[in-house]
Amino acid sequence: MAVQRLSPTANLLRNSRLFSLPTPLVSPSNNVTLTPGFGSETATLPYPTQQALETPASSLARGDWGLKRSLPIRSTTRTSTPTIRIQEIDSINHVTDFESAADHVLNLRKWQEIGLPVSRRQTKRLYQHRDRKPRTSVFETQYDNTQTESSDSDRKRWKYRGPWIAGQTTGEFKKYTEQNIKRLKPRFRQFLRIRLEESVRAADRRAAIEDGMPLSNQSPEVDEQQLDQYIKKLRQKNKGHLFKLIEEFLDLPSGSESSSITSSEEAWVSSENGPPATHPSAGLSYLRALGHTSNHPALGPQEFDRPIRARVLDGQNRDSGSSYPIIGVGGVAIEAFGIETSSIGPTRKRQPNAMISDQDVFGGPKIWVQPDIVHVDSQGRIQVQVRRADQKTTALYEPAEQEPEEPAPDPIANISRRMPNLTDASSRSSNTGANRTSRINNYSSTEMDRHPERSHR
Repeated sequence: MAVQRLSPTANLLRNSRLFSLPTPLVSPSNNVTLTPGFGSETATLPYPTQQALETPASSLARGDWGLKRSLPIRSTTRTSTPTIRIQEIDSINHVTDFESAADHVLNLRKWQEIGLPVSRRQTKRLYQHRDRKPRTSVFETQYDNTQTESSDSDRKRWKYRGPWIAGQTTGEFKKYTEQNIKRLKPRFRQFLRIRLEESVRAADRRAAIEDGMPLSNQSPEVDEQQLDQYIKKLRQKNKGHLFKLIEEFLDLPSGSESSSITSSEEAWVSSENGPPATHPSAGLSYLRALGHTSNHPALGPQEFDRPIRARVLDGQNRDSGSSYPIIGVGGVAIEAFGIETSSIGPTRKRQPNAMISDQDVFGGPKIWVQPDIVHVDSQGRIQVQVRRADQKTTALYEPAEQEPEEPAPDPIANISRRMPNLTDASSRSSNTGANRTSRINNYSSTEMDRHPERSHR
């Protein structure tokens, strides 16, 4: 039996990455910049929405990225981070639309180098009070769940099938109710019927135990009249229980968590922030705890991790009027709540361990900071809380200040810039000839002194 060969098109698609590219995520609709009312098409999004592609060096030299057609070598090789994201695999002009993905790729590499585990969400107020309690990792079994059983009441979930109602607009909520809620009404009545049967069965068991009667295994029957009375009772007297049943049926994010959560932590869901759109770590780090020690190449293990030189973007934070500066850490612009603006002095003598807060500094003003907490909020943005790094720690990594060297003398500073004329040229040539004749006469007399016999000849 002959083996059926694949067509060239089928072979191309089978060996291509075309079907391995995931569907792009929805881009953030609100403003991605810090300044209100300012937008930029080239600004880096707070989170990646498309898959970043990378190819080996041998394939990069040929422009082979495993796609339908080769990409231009000149535009893909003139970078230290050859990674791309595909906007359109095949446009109307038969051109593959792509752009560089180095922004998010480099940010990910920076945070992997920092080595800070992703923790649960913290409040600004708690950090301002210098709460140094151990942070809870997002990978803890109590919180890293997509499904929970009824017996596991202490476990929390971060993923829900239903939308976050509090974050929807009026139009979105109306559309959701018209397209989803109305058609689910019969199923919701059946859901309430099951809950009513369970409550009736539990009441019968309690009555049988109190009366000393044998327990019955028969399930109670609930008619439509009893179900209507149960629904009416929930609406009039027990609305809180009705809301919980609706959340359970539609699998909606709850508005509050149990009271077992300590005051130093927040729930996944609150009245202002919804559940996380992705896993709470967002792939930023897979460390569960900060169980490692920083090792200096010359001095050995250190008490604190290696500090980071953060760039001061706005030392006064004029937009919000806050006393905390805006700095850049790991490619993320944050408001440093642990650092006062007054601590960024104009000189090192006034404020030790502080960079010059002057925009004329080469590369921009910088300051040593120590990242403490990092988490990903419900909108997919990286939130970091930092503190001023210890002065003894920064002294190990800060380069020694060198005195400025004196400028080298200009070799052409003493050369005359006057154009020579013909008179100067003729006099210079005559002087050169006279000097040459005198050198010849001196040489001849010297030779005659050394060899007097030659003079007789």
